[in-house]
Amino acid sequence: MKTVAAAMNQRYVRDGLIPMFIALTLLLFGATTVDSKESVSFVGELRSEMQMPVDVALSPDGNIYVLDQRLSQVNVFNPAGEFMFRFAEYGTGKGKLLNPESLAISADGEVIIADTGNNRVLVFNAQGRYLYQIGNSGDQAGQFGEPTLVTLDNDGYIYVADIANRLISKFSPKGVYFESMPLDGRPADMAFDIQNNMYVLYPKEGKIVKRHIEGGMPEIIEFDWEGRDYIADTARLAIDGRGDLYLIDSWTDSIVKIDQEHHLLLSFGSKGIGRGQFDHPLGIITDEHGKVYIADAKNKRVQIIEVNGSDKAMLQPADQRLPIVDFAETISAEKSLSDISFNEEHGLFALSEATGHILHQHMNELYVYGDFDNSKLLMQNPRAMHVQEDGKLLVADTGNNRLQFLDSDGSHDYFFGRKGDQNGQFDQLSGVAVSSNGNIYVADTKNNRIQIFNSDGIYLNAFGQKGELDEDHNPPQLGQFNQPTAVMFNSKEELYVLDSRNKRIQIFEKDGAPLRQIGAYGDLVAFDWPVDMALDESDNLYVADRGSHTVKVIDSDGELITEFGSDGQGRSYFPKLSAISASNGQIYVADYDRDEISVYNIHIDGQPVMAKRAKAPMMNKETKAPQLAKETEAPAMAKKEEAMAKQTKEEVKEEIKVTAVPAPDLKKGMLGIKIGANTADAMESKPLEMAQEKSAQMKPQAAAMPAPKSVSEGEPAAAQAAATGQADESEVAAKIEQDPNRLYFTQISYPIKTENMDEKLRYQMMRKMTLQLAISNVANQYGIPVEDIGPHIKIENESLLDDGRLKMTVSVPKELSKKAAGQDTNGIRMSQLKK
Repeated sequence: MKTVAAAMNQRYVRDGLIPMFIALTLLLFGATTVDSKESVSFVGELRSEMQMPVDVALSPDGNIYVLDQRLSQVNVFNPAGEFMFRFAEYGTGKGKLLNPESLAISADGEVIIADTGNNRVLVFNAQGRYLYQIGNSGDQAGQFGEPTLVTLDNDGYIYVADIANRLISKFSPKGVYFESMPLDGRPADMAFDIQNNMYVLYPKEGKIVKRHIEGGMPEIIEFDWEGRDYIADTARLAIDGRGDLYLIDSWTDSIVKIDQEHHLLLSFGSKGIGRGQFDHPLGIITDEHGKVYIADAKNKRVQIIEVNGSDKAMLQPADQRLPIVDFAETISAEKSLSDISFNEEHGLFALSEATGHILHQHMNELYVYGDFDNSKLLMQNPRAMHVQEDGKLLVADTGNNRLQFLDSDGSHDYFFGRKGDQNGQFDQLSGVAVSSNGNIYVADTKNNRIQIFNSDGIYLNAFGQKGELDEDHNPPQLGQFNQPTAVMFNSKEELYVLDSRNKRIQIFEKDGAPLRQIGAYGDLVAFDWPVDMALDESDNLYVADRGSHTVKVIDSDGELITEFGSDGQGRSYFPKLSAISASNGQIYVADYDRDEISVYNIHIDGQPVMAKRAKAPMMNKETKAPQLAKETEAPAMAKKEEAMAKQTKEEVKEEIKVTAVPAPDLKKGMLGIKIGANTADAMESKPLEMAQEKSAQMKPQAAAMPAPKSVSEGEPAAAQAAATGQADESEVAAKIEQDPNRLYFTQISYPIKTENMDEKLRYQMMRKMTLQLAISNVANQYGIPVEDIGPHIKIENESLLDDGRLKMTVSVPKELSKKAAGQDTNGIRMSQLKK
């Protein structure tokens, strides 16, 4: 493999720029060295219609990314220095940049840019496709006033310096907000060495602050040479693998190299336009091979200089640490979620307070529980549920002041309760739990008590009374409540009660005898407005604290492990936390105003809380649409798990939003999608009567249904149908008059199982879900963002299969596939960029 220097040499010889590779001496550079054997040589420069390169970064595969502030774009070069492509553009909208000042690249190639003028950080993939935003304008946690610097430590954590808010904010490798630390002044740069020590440059204060990974007092690095304070004139800094510091001297437009003992090792460069000369250099990085990359702003180039000859040993890198919590995926759902629950046996449940629906996703099936005609099941503002071992549900029907018993298929079984303060009566019950002996514990919120019933709903006992924080914010004695909400048992059969208005969690024996509390005023663990809690298999506690916009993770001894989340936009944006669940190394978080559930992986001491098993997500918005495994002789469950294990590849980020589906004279449904006008017109123009007639004759299916199938273009739709095992329906697709300028796809849905639901609404839900899966599969095949496909997709035909699933044939213009083959996702032709 050619080195960068050799490849550039050949290029320059070919272009007639220089006759051969030239190694410049220190004298030629005007360099100064003190007790050093080091030498410098010119490797090459990068140019490509840049106007003001202000920062440079290297990707894991050696590509070079250069941030052009004036053009608000990034230029990408291969390791040989050849221009490849550019991405991003000037503006304030989604994925656009305004006066960007800094960039960094993660271990998986994601490009992270300080979008200073828009007060946010943007993240793109290696090909320049916009992925997501971190932060927004503001002065709260996770927000920015003027983010100027972004860098990564060796564990992949993202650090953003915000000079207006005088903070450095820390985010996980996938953009989850954790914490902030104060700045000592106005920083010009920050970087990490290979041992994960942080360096922050403060020119006005004439110092570099070094924060050691092990903590303790920070170290101050100053550098005076021959009576001059070099730090005061330093514009940027970089640290090499030996721990030596490279400083950009803005006074002389030169580069100064010093060691950790503040000794001058090397100085080279001067003002000018030649090799090794600079005009307002604004960015500097080093690689493991001794090369230094310098963004030479006013000369509109990046120069690459090689420094050799040091006999100092390389530093040993610090042990890499997994993030305790990081983002995994989002799952589409309805808004106004008041409770969620996940367990390995029965899947994911989501309870919507506004619609009274329970969404249940298990394996490859989606169920919706909610009856529009049966007043017994019609729930008003339900706020909590409990999933029993047999799959039956207990639901706190808060608005009706009663407890609902639902069978495992979501049908009504029994209910009891009415408004009041007598035994067996409720005033806005908001939590329910079941002990190992089957007794039911209900948080009777406005009566400030916990009521206990047997498994048949017969009243047994109650405990608790009203008690409030005093004027010094001290909580009342144990056993007193101020609007208790969530209740649950840990593995020791201890009852946890979320005493929300007293900002604490109380723990009791099953008979109501008090044990201890978490979150009392003055404790290390403190809550602002806790609204929900969850316990995992290891008795770690997770608290959704709406007041601080954070999720707090607490171990079984009551010690805070970590907390994450903020009011800043991004992957841990929690403006109005409402529900939380945790199981098998994952945390599920719902926000009342958002139509999705955010999922996070959690590791404690470098290990998952429990090993995860493969599962199918509910309309996963962050991964590929579910795919079928090939038919084998393996058992059906093994085939399902194999298929699901293959579905979670994070290269395609789906952006379809799930919202309520308005339907005439019907209650709200779910699983509507925001799509382009053409698609919406196509959906509304299809008559439903024929499908409804067939649907009305169907009986609920008791057996598990296969996962959705999809086949791609390349053969007629009839042949595609046969290929999916649906030959009996191929005559439907065969009747489509195919347009030679369009590609055709056939998609088969998940079954949606409901009890006593209006068939028109049921059919609408299923066809919208099927269209979403079709769009996802087209996006996956061609690597095109989902939002770019919606306006162009057309429904050609649809029919109900005998097993209750919907088969839909859609088409898209062939031009989409041509664009995918010849363009990147920002509309720049790759063939042009590589010339």
